[in-house]
Amino acid sequence: GAAAIALLLSFYLFTDAFGSFGIAYERRLLPGWIWMVLNGVLSLVLAVMILVGWPLTSPIYLGLYIGISLLFGGLSLFMLGMAIKRG
Repeated sequence: GAAAIALLLSFYLFTDAFGSFGIAYERRLLPGWIWMVLNGVLSLVLAVMILVGWPLTSPIYLGLYIGISLLFGGLSLFMLGMAIKRG
């Protein structure tokens, strides 16, 4: 149940981290690229935290990790958009 979902979430977070690193590398000369790096680092840290505590902490922290990832992912995309708008 929750342990399997947590394992899938960790794979998603690893994918999100490397995707964010790729976007940051692609935009490294443009403003706001650091936000994608920070998003990648946070996703990577959350994925490792899930794997380290898996399966014992899976049901406890599953919602917390999803919330943190979504909140910071949205924030980093917002800040990237603001940096692009400013020039």
